[in-house]
Amino acid sequence: MKCIYKDLIFVKLLAGVLLLGGCAVNDQYLVLNPQIDVTATEVGSGKIINLQVLDKREGTELGEIRDAHSDVFNVRLDRDFTQDLKTNIGIALEKQSFSVGDSNINMTVNIEKLALSSEKYPLTFKTDLEAIISVRIENGEEQYGNRLRVVTTKRTAGPPFTKDSNELVNEAVSNLLTDMLSSEKLMSILVQ
Repeated sequence: MKCIYKDLIFVKLLAGVLLLGGCAVNDQYLVLNPQIDVTATEVGSGKIINLQVLDKREGTELGEIRDAHSDVFNVRLDRDFTQDLKTNIGIALEKQSFSVGDSNINMTVNIEKLALSSEKYPLTFKTDLEAIISVRIENGEEQYGNRLRVVTTKRTAGPPFTKDSNELVNEAVSNLLTDMLSSEKLMSILVQ
């Protein structure tokens, strides 16, 4: 009987610690570092691409998160992400046998929108991340443009923590960039 009583006290203490510690939400500073999943190919044949990545978003914030007490916390990217994104896209292009450098083949990737929203539902929080990117390629007389959009969603028991928000933003941008670089039309313009 004493063991059951001690176990019950331990469970109550553990539940109390988890409830108190699990509710702490702060402003979030996310790191955009998406992994781009492309198949290694020889399609590029060593062609050099002049790659630019531009942040065309209207503001720097991704959104706001409200906790169970309706306190508001800001979500934004930790730093300028364009150079890191250019590096990641460059690595993906190199897997397809392209090189990144000065060239008359211009490829511009615009990050148009990254917006996070979180809504409280009974017993859960639903967090959405909407991402929109566009790509423009000019290769001599040939031109190509495409705009891609995705919404990723995550449900959590409490307001999303930085880890959850980071996963959402990186998953969304990763999916868009992977789809962008998997386009046969895009590849056909780059290799002309």
